[in-house]
Amino acid sequence: MTEKIAVVTGGNKGIGYAIVKGLCERYDGTVYLTARDIARGEAALSINTFKDHLKKTHTGIDILVNNAAIAFKHDATDPFSLLQFVEVCNTLFPLIKQNGRVVNIKCWKPLM
Repeated sequence: MTEKIAVVTGGNKGIGYAIVKGLCERYDGTVYLTARDIARGEAALSINTFKDHLKKTHTGIDILVNNAAIAFKHDATDPFSLLQFVEVCNTLFPLIKQNGRVVNIKCWKPLM
């Protein structure tokens, strides 16, 4: 039997962090998190470098939690924010195993 792999993007705080914590406590497999904040993420890797690592190290992804967040009001209408989200999907989807699961979360802070 192959090792189970879960990937949570945006996993260094908020909803993503809670998901990572829950998976680490209950999931029988390896949990990866990604973060855009270098200080919090400690080692910044491009999504393609991360994909290459997963392909070399594992047989695929069992769970992908794509947790992209919007931090500022202008980001809510910024096409680049959406493109980043889509890029993660397009890059990692080919690694999803046949019975794998994908959860996409797109949220932003209150726009006050």
